[in-house]
Amino acid sequence: MTHLDDFIETARAQPDAAHLTQLADLYLAEATTSEQRQQIRAAAAVPLFKQAYENLYFEGVGMDDPPMFVRRTLAALFMTRGFGHVDTARQIVSELETFADHHRVDYATHYDEVRALAGVPVSRARRIRFLIGNAALLGTLALGTAALQVAPEGARLVLQIVLLLGVVGTQMAFLYWYFRRD
Repeated sequence: MTHLDDFIETARAQPDAAHLTQLADLYLAEATTSEQRQQIRAAAAVPLFKQAYENLYFEGVGMDDPPMFVRRTLAALFMTRGFGHVDTARQIVSELETFADHHRVDYATHYDEVRALAGVPVSRARRIRFLIGNAALLGTLALGTAALQVAPEGARLVLQIVLLLGVVGTQMAFLYWYFRRD
């Protein structure tokens, strides 16, 4: 059994604030590998941990250090996949943004730092919508180009430019949407 396994088992046996905070700190550590973060996420996926982290947030454990509170809460959200409930996660993110703003903590920077950690997954739903949108753009480009072959010669060039600009603009919008923070 590795040190991480021992640590997770200890946190499972005693899901108190100290152990859960240490697990979140371990998740945030730069030295933690992608595989270790995946292992932590797998361990935190159980309802016991989800509820324990949610309780820590609502009890305000760690609010005396606002930057670390924001980072740990973001880590807990990533570890537990939003505490298992979308509405709760949205509420917490909204409250966390307000808390960060009130304490002059740059929420966006902390979010980007946590999201950029090795092994933090991109939302599958977002990835699937992005792929579907790109397939639709490719289809639009192919069908639009084929349809333009029947247009008169003078108008064809202008319509092709308009089609390409529309597809490129939409692609830029998709990229912005895919990489923006929620």
